[in-house]
Amino acid sequence: MSFYKPYIEYHFQILHHVAQRSKIEGLLILAAFGENLPPRVKHFEIGDLTGMTEAAMAFQDTGYNVYAPLAIFRADLEKGKKGSEEDIVAVLGAVIDGDADKGKAAPEPPVAANYMTETSPGNHQHFLFFDEALSKDEAKPMCEALQRATGADCAGDICHVWRVPGTLNYPTAGKIKRGRSPEPFLVGIPQSGDTDCISVDHLRSVLQPHWEKPRPERAATAAGQIKYDNDPDKCEAFLIRLRDAGYFDKGEDARRRYIRAAKACSYDLGEEAGRPIWERVVCWQGKREDEGESASDEEKENRWKDCSSLKPGVKAVTFGSLVDDARKLYGWKGSEIHLRRDKTSAEMFEDARAHLAQVKSGEAPLQPAQAPPSISSANIVPQPEQPTAPVVPITQNAANLLKRHFAEVRYVIPGYIAEGCTILAGKPKIGKSWFVLDGGLAVAGGNSGRMFGRRTEQGNVLYLALEDNERRLKSRIKKVLGPLETGPERFEYRTEWPRADQGGLEAIEVWIKSVPKATLIIVDVLARFRPMATGRNTAAYDADYAAISGLQGIASKYDVAIVIVHHLRKNAQDNDPFDKVSGTLGLSGAADTILILDRDGQGVTLYGRGRDIEEIETAVQFDKAQCRWIVLGSAGEVRQSSERKTILEVLKGSPTAMSPADIAAETGMKAANVKFLLRKLSEDGKVMKPERGKYLLDLRAPLTSLALVPNSLSDANSSVFPSISISNPKVNGQNAATHHSHSPPMPPGWNGK
Repeated sequence: MSFYKPYIEYHFQILHHVAQRSKIEGLLILAAFGENLPPRVKHFEIGDLTGMTEAAMAFQDTGYNVYAPLAIFRADLEKGKKGSEEDIVAVLGAVIDGDADKGKAAPEPPVAANYMTETSPGNHQHFLFFDEALSKDEAKPMCEALQRATGADCAGDICHVWRVPGTLNYPTAGKIKRGRSPEPFLVGIPQSGDTDCISVDHLRSVLQPHWEKPRPERAATAAGQIKYDNDPDKCEAFLIRLRDAGYFDKGEDARRRYIRAAKACSYDLGEEAGRPIWERVVCWQGKREDEGESASDEEKENRWKDCSSLKPGVKAVTFGSLVDDARKLYGWKGSEIHLRRDKTSAEMFEDARAHLAQVKSGEAPLQPAQAPPSISSANIVPQPEQPTAPVVPITQNAANLLKRHFAEVRYVIPGYIAEGCTILAGKPKIGKSWFVLDGGLAVAGGNSGRMFGRRTEQGNVLYLALEDNERRLKSRIKKVLGPLETGPERFEYRTEWPRADQGGLEAIEVWIKSVPKATLIIVDVLARFRPMATGRNTAAYDADYAAISGLQGIASKYDVAIVIVHHLRKNAQDNDPFDKVSGTLGLSGAADTILILDRDGQGVTLYGRGRDIEEIETAVQFDKAQCRWIVLGSAGEVRQSSERKTILEVLKGSPTAMSPADIAAETGMKAANVKFLLRKLSEDGKVMKPERGKYLLDLRAPLTSLALVPNSLSDANSSVFPSISISNPKVNGQNAATHHSHSPPMPPGWNGK
């Protein structure tokens, strides 16, 4: 079963239309999740309908579930991040959902929805797009009121990601266990409704009776008693287990978990018993993401008031909720959670209390307590270990692979540098640093964003000029840009950087997350970045491979281009220029692309070979006036043109006819090449053959017409590579897709005003 592109386009056209109409700057998010698959998140500019659609289609036949929130996120959101409520700058709509697997059908919306999707048999979601974008503070109470009015599961979550119509719903193991078919289900649009956006004012008035959040009633229990018949020691032991398992450690959800623990302590134990436990375990040494030291009494007081369930209007959280978290995150069950019903509190927590007492007295480190074994006959009689069945990887087949759609390779410098890890190698002083500096400045916006006469992708650049000082770097930048241009702000540099094994890789990741659009990273040179040789018996190939693989992993993770400057081996005589790279084949094996700048008697050639780029062999020349490399054309054609000119010049100076052997001896060219070129020149009427095996210049052809090499660098630059302008398709109200008769009406009929 494949994705259905018309539904995807329909959904995204409306999303981009509503976002564009808001005139709010920011990003739209596409997220993909799958069981036992790493999460994937992509960011898109508002209006990039084609890019977002193709990105969704790229997940076809991969096992990924594809989602998109109905919100605009801040423009500088870190690459690869899905974002949280704090990152939202505008909310564009809401969704009313249900869960038929749990016997809970999607309720009827209080106002007519724009359309309804079916995410699995019997499971429906009603989409409501607002007629005006709301701030998160405006949208949050409205969506929560919508959830209370309808009983929907997630309507109140303004950051929630919703399945994209036209993609496949791959059921999880839990849903299959509840009776769901294991086959993927195409998310469809069985019903489309009003084409006008939902009036926010009207929806607010309809939801007014549900605006106030009811205060949950606490169970009438004796002081110190909580749900599940727990006591304070029991709660504290469980919180210690959570803490030692990393539940409150630094991470994307650390803040939320920190608050949930405070709510559970206050709601299930009350302030007198719950607060001291929370301060000892959760607030101990400030285990929040933004803190690293012990909290003062005043800070603890403020945190408790801010986080606990005792604050008016705050949704209660119980220890039962924390138990559910432990089951989902760590797979705990039975005695591991310490909530078994067939044992008394004292029996269940004997070991936990003992460990807690040791911790408080300082006799035991804060290590995760071992869960007491459950008592059963299986524990009394030793049982032989059961052999573990081998894990068989899930395979794919060629038929499905050929049906998939993949995004085209994205070039940062068209034709030469694509996203991924590239090694640029060349002999010392050939001009490698000038090459990467020119490219980096162009990507950052310098020289009108062009290199080799072509428009480069624009974005933030990090240049690690590890063999330069700032004075030399300033001089070079001024030469490349010329006197009339200022340095682009998006071009950032460092002349010193930690080595890869000393925090250098992590520092690059920090920079990528700190800029709006990390595009190109240049490491000049590899020898100043790779780990220092240790003298250990590490295989040379493995050491070289490891030197590159860390950077290659970052390039793949963040979809950026990383160029590594390296050297060629001295006195290398290899026929294959790629074998000249200094070191073992481990370097070229780890990189995605290899570029070689090499000089011979016929000039400088840029060779290129990689996983995603076409093999290239381009004649280039360094323009000393501009300090920029220019392209002359295909190396084969340029050399042949030069060789033709050499032959014609020799014949012009000879009073008698010459044989190919005579010409080869005088020019140093190979006789076979001379024969081939003479035959071509004869066919073109440039030379004549007065006798067998002898050639003369045909004086009827003017020599000036025979020059095939550009007369100047400017001629070469303009004639070989004319300017290319690439425009990004935007939403323009036109329907370019072909839709089947059963697809819903597309946005040309959309009346969102």
